[in-house]
Amino acid sequence: MKEQLKNPIRNMLQGLAHWMAYRNSMSNIQLIEADAVFVATDILRANLPNDYCVEREVTKTSLPSVKNNRIDIGIKSKTEGSYNCLIEFKLADATNKGYEGDVEKLSQIKQQDKDINCLVVILYRKPCSYSEPKDFINDSGLAKRGKIEVGKNNVKVNVRCVCNSFTSSTNPKSIKTICIELI
Repeated sequence: MKEQLKNPIRNMLQGLAHWMAYRNSMSNIQLIEADAVFVATDILRANLPNDYCVEREVTKTSLPSVKNNRIDIGIKSKTEGSYNCLIEFKLADATNKGYEGDVEKLSQIKQQDKDINCLVVILYRKPCSYSEPKDFINDSGLAKRGKIEVGKNNVKVNVRCVCNSFTSSTNPKSIKTICIELI
C-alpha cells in the first residue's frame, strides 16, 4: 500500500469504531452499511493528501473487471487518474460471513491489477448476533499475523488491523472494525 494512504486508512478505521460506539451508546437506531460508508468517506476526505480523491459507489463502468455490483469506496490518484485502493464494507451482523462475497469480488480485480490495494472492512457492533471471526483475531483480541485463506476460492488475505472502541466505561464490550487486505 502506498505510504501516504496508510495513516488515512488507519484513521478511518479507528474513527469508524469510535463513531459506532458512540451511536451504540446513544440510541438503538439500526445502522445500515451505507451509514458506515458515508462516515468512512468523510473521515478519508479529511485525512487524505490533496493528490487523492474519494469516490463512493464506484460502478462497474469505471471498473470493467468487476463482474457484479459496485465497490463501496474507491481512492483515486488525481495525477495518475487510476484507483489505488478499493474498499468494501460489511456489517458483521447483516449476514453471516457475508464479507466472503466481497473478498471474492475484489479478488477478481486484484487478479487483473496486482498494484491496486483491495480492502474489506468488517464492522462489529453491539448487540451483535455474529461472533468475531477467530480467523482474523487472536485470543488477545489483536490482529492475527500471516496469510489467511477466505472463501470457496481460498483467496489469500492478511489482517491489516483491528481497531476497538468501548461503548462506555460501564460496558466493557467493545466495538470492532477489522480490515483485511487481499494479497
